[in-house]
Amino acid sequence: MSTVPQTIANSAAKRYIARLNENELFIHLDWGSFLGIDAPYPNTGFQRKEVTARFRRNGYDWDMHGTLYTPDAEALPGYSMVLIHGGGVNELDFFSTPDKRPGLAAVLASQGFQVLTPSYPGLWPAGGKWTAPVTQRKPFYLLDRQLDDAQIDDRLLKATYQVYMHGISLLVEQCLAGQKLFAHGHSTGGPMAVDLHEYLTTTKVVGILGWGSGGPDGWILQWRQANEMPLASIEPSRSPGNPSALTDISYRTVKGYRDSAGYEDLPELTPWGRMEQRFELVRDTTPMFNPPLQNVSHLGDIERLKKYQLATGLPLEEYVAHVKEPDPAFLRRIKALLLVGENDKSHWTAGGKLPEQRQDGFVAKLYAEKSKGAHLVVVPKFTHMGHWALHNEKIAYLWLWAIRSGYFGDLGSL
Repeated sequence: MSTVPQTIANSAAKRYIARLNENELFIHLDWGSFLGIDAPYPNTGFQRKEVTARFRRNGYDWDMHGTLYTPDAEALPGYSMVLIHGGGVNELDFFSTPDKRPGLAAVLASQGFQVLTPSYPGLWPAGGKWTAPVTQRKPFYLLDRQLDDAQIDDRLLKATYQVYMHGISLLVEQCLAGQKLFAHGHSTGGPMAVDLHEYLTTTKVVGILGWGSGGPDGWILQWRQANEMPLASIEPSRSPGNPSALTDISYRTVKGYRDSAGYEDLPELTPWGRMEQRFELVRDTTPMFNPPLQNVSHLGDIERLKKYQLATGLPLEEYVAHVKEPDPAFLRRIKALLLVGENDKSHWTAGGKLPEQRQDGFVAKLYAEKSKGAHLVVVPKFTHMGHWALHNEKIAYLWLWAIRSGYFGDLGSL
């Protein structure tokens, strides 16, 4: 059990840490307590550096891009963070908010942690800027050459979850060799943070940090089945066996974000304006599309994934391995600290009336049963995109107070 350091003067942090020491799985913060959470470490400057790696899988070379944040002074030498973004965005989602306040990666770096933020293969454009209109954009799988449409379509069939994990782990080993890692994935990236440890050699994941993360794709599939939720793909419906349907890219829209997904936070929390303004402000830095195989993989739609396998002839395991149960030995040695916005439509408000019947509640309960321990902290007011909102730095502070208090154990012995 962790203890509260005597040096903590912040009363909100003390109360929060005390609740982490209790057996309650679900912690509901009130707005005043959330706002009262101050930074646990002294602020420091940091440097940002673009990093890239090229690797080969499924018959092609792929380029992996990321940003490495290095603080001027480290809070915990030997410990670093990996933040994996969600769908429709890239690594810049963690650099700054739409109105240019620091994003989660910048906040963590300013608190003394080295942070790596990779982009999924294809979602970082050559030169770092998107120039084509949104509905004409296609992935940049190689950053030093233009690919023809036929090759892009073939790559869309072969850019599997395993391709993503191969590239992410390569960057991690290249930039953070020998480090102990706290891994976070937002939304689509949530399962990747849990699976990351399987692909590493010199680095070691010692804790899972969640924000609208869900959990392993197999667990999310179990939750959908338990709640009798159909696997509704957002790809356009095409005739069975038509291979072009497997390569149809889905483009993000204001209406989709606001109405279907419920991603718009309260006006008092969005100093840049409403969703229309957000789309305009990040138009040249955000992909605003999801490759179809990425969507289908995250849904755990096995029958649809089999169609990709039939279209390519790649081993079925390449498409479905991520839906398996996580490594039980890994789970037994880590703890998970999950956060979710109380207005997060898909992760918290959908499902049953009981907390464990909602997606992140269901996942938190499985973490609690299978790992060294877990909590789910429900943050008031925020939606799924609360990491953009005013006071977003408090999300990072909740993680950091847990680390500092010993929630994840004696860091010297991990």
